[in-house]
Amino acid sequence: MGPSIAFSAPQGARDIRSSCSRTSSRLSLAQQEDKKRGCLWRCMKAQSQQPDTSLFLPYWFYGYCSQLVLTVSVLVIFFGLGVVLLIQSGSMHEVIIPYTSDLAEQEFSIDRSLEGDVLVYYEMHLWANHKSFVQSRDKRTAYNFLSTADCSQADTLDWASFRRGQDAAFMAKIGAAGPELLPCGLVSISMFTDNFTFHKSTNGGWERLDADSSDVALPSDAAAFAKLQPEGGGRLYIQSDTKIASWLMVDQFEHWKVWQRTPVAPSVHNLWAVIKGGLAPGNHKVVFEENSAIWHEWGVAEKRLVFTTRHSLGNKGALVAAGGFCLTMAIMEVFALISMLAASRLGVDRRLSVHVQPEGQP
Repeated sequence: MGPSIAFSAPQGARDIRSSCSRTSSRLSLAQQEDKKRGCLWRCMKAQSQQPDTSLFLPYWFYGYCSQLVLTVSVLVIFFGLGVVLLIQSGSMHEVIIPYTSDLAEQEFSIDRSLEGDVLVYYEMHLWANHKSFVQSRDKRTAYNFLSTADCSQADTLDWASFRRGQDAAFMAKIGAAGPELLPCGLVSISMFTDNFTFHKSTNGGWERLDADSSDVALPSDAAAFAKLQPEGGGRLYIQSDTKIASWLMVDQFEHWKVWQRTPVAPSVHNLWAVIKGGLAPGNHKVVFEENSAIWHEWGVAEKRLVFTTRHSLGNKGALVAAGGFCLTMAIMEVFALISMLAASRLGVDRRLSVHVQPEGQP
């Protein structure tokens, strides 16, 4: 047998392998440590190791004077916007009429004239933003944007009777259309069905006001709910494999479309009608043609009618909310400005304490 020759790796190669092994071991230990610290720590670490930004601003932009001017400018802008919005909200006049289900009519007075078109809203405190409620809609009545809708446990007349059986007027409406519940879902079953007429006091008695509710929904809703079409008798139908009659009547369609847009906040504030020509000061009356008591069964203490005028920036509540937000941001900028001035003063004091030498020392 010939001689055998043993080959050994050079010392440098062994050192590299040993170093790689130690590095791999340290990496595995670091990964284990990251896992122990949790998901939030790993996300923060991943964000901190992002590559440098490609957006480069001049150095003077990060200077103290520049940041101070920017903070003061933002403070002034937010404060000015907040004051303007709150002043605008104060200039808007609203007449609020609370009512309960035991009323047949209610008189009220207006001390200031409402110029132009008067918007009539209904309001109530209602938790209509729960996921199970929002998704309980009839996707047969709309196009693809309601593809996740489901009428489960609210898709038959029996379910409607279970949910709203105490409301005889509503049950009569849905029962008159036949055995099919169209539209179904909790949103449709809980539709606001109160009906009103408005009157003003004159020398000859009460004169009825014209309240137009034919155009209270958003313009885009006409295309979204175009599957529902009117037929003879004032009832709406939908054409599927067969023509299905809806319990909705033509005069309820606009109110139903408004109700389909469930609110994000725990309160409902929907447009019900528009009174053309404004309202003069004096005595007025609202007659409740239909005043459902089901809302009290569902925990709504009172309902409200709100009379207000148009404004280019929205209603009074929106102006108050926007103005409050702007003032809050202005207050935060005040605290930021105070902290910047305090930090600058503290830095000056520290520099002076470092550079000032005690007396008697060179």
